[in-house]
Amino acid sequence: LLARFEDTVMPLDMTALDMLLEAVLAGLFQFAAVGKAAEAGELQDLSRDEAQDMERVGKAINADTIATALAPRFVQNSGEKGGDWRPLARELGRVQRLSEIVERVTNWDQIMPDALERATGVSRQEVKDAALGFLRSPALQEAGSWTEDELEAAEEFVQRDTRLQRVFARIDKVRSGVKDSFGQFAWVPLVLLGGVVAVCWCLFCSGPVSNGPPQDGLQDLPLFKLDR
Repeated sequence: LLARFEDTVMPLDMTALDMLLEAVLAGLFQFAAVGKAAEAGELQDLSRDEAQDMERVGKAINADTIATALAPRFVQNSGEKGGDWRPLARELGRVQRLSEIVERVTNWDQIMPDALERATGVSRQEVKDAALGFLRSPALQEAGSWTEDELEAAEEFVQRDTRLQRVFARIDKVRSGVKDSFGQFAWVPLVLLGGVVAVCWCLFCSGPVSNGPPQDGLQDLPLFKLDR
């Protein structure tokens, strides 16, 4: 499915996979923002269970897990590799009913707008089913516990498949672009990059006098459909 998105060329020298990945990354940051609002008790019009759900997901998507996913990974005898997404996968894999939460609060027409459906020939429902199927499967948590050897074996497998190569090259390009948006920090040690992301996290997730986005703005987060 991702290969079909990568094969679809869009304006501005982008592919449909660029657009899909950027929407997913935006969703991660929005979950983090709403999670902080839930933790601060600012989601008064949500039920207690709903607020707790958002808090759990938000805690999994934190400055440390995002910084590790964005920062280059250095492997002995191999040099620099892409980001290490295992901590993020591990934390998300521990969230109970993750697929139900994502299904309930996500505006799927923002993840997969009509124009992207027409361009790719892939329906919104196909994307939704694939995403939720992955979140329901043990694959997410299993991937979070891969050893370095298992991760290297997976990377070698990707290099033997031309279509997978293109998909993962695009993923790495988008990852690098997000990392660069925090500044040119490719040379910064991971612990310092974590600090940089934490500062950006505070700017993104905090209003002038609160720990999260204003309550009346929650419905305006484009990827969410929270009822106030």
